[in-house]
Amino acid sequence: LGLAIAIGLGGLLSMALLITGAELSSKENVLQELHALLSRRYGLVGQYILPMGLLAAGFTSAITAPFAAAVTAGTVSGSTDPAWSERGPFFRIVWAVVLVFGLLMSLLGIKPVPLIILAQAFNGLLLPMVGIYLYRIINQPDAEGRNPRWLNLLTGIIVWVSTLLGLRSLVNGIKSIPGLAFPFGESLSYTLAAIALLITLLGLFWKRKAV
Repeated sequence: LGLAIAIGLGGLLSMALLITGAELSSKENVLQELHALLSRRYGLVGQYILPMGLLAAGFTSAITAPFAAAVTAGTVSGSTDPAWSERGPFFRIVWAVVLVFGLLMSLLGIKPVPLIILAQAFNGLLLPMVGIYLYRIINQPDAEGRNPRWLNLLTGIIVWVSTLLGLRSLVNGIKSIPGLAFPFGESLSYTLAAIALLITLLGLFWKRKAV
């Protein structure tokens, strides 16, 4: 239920962002143009929608990002030490470090937009990794309820498409880094499609030798 609500709301928000962004023509003064657009459409209320949205986004990120970092650090450590619990000192130290780091970046006016885009692009590669992992678990020789071939074929197509989208996001993130030249040019789409297919085939059908 929690995933259904989160994914459903995320999908609605993504569609709203795409629909709203389609009305914009400038990439330089996005906030100013968006504020003017909302003001024209919704009058006085529209003038406050964007500031309130930015405030909500910043406030929730300031709360959830340090918490998520602390949870991740505790999970990766694999420790059952109470110090890594939600009230433990290690948990709070990680939380505080991330919070202070974000605050300093904001106060100093540093905008690591390319780094953020690159991090989001790497997140896009997690989906095919999970898809490949689930495929291999379901199709283990001793697994119960193995999928039929048609469903495995459909899973492979989904993994390939998600891998392709993840690679495109990764490349776009790399290209956004100032002063960095990227090869391939117009043949980039075909190159990424081939690389995604190779990754998918290796991930789904590569068999590790028993030790």
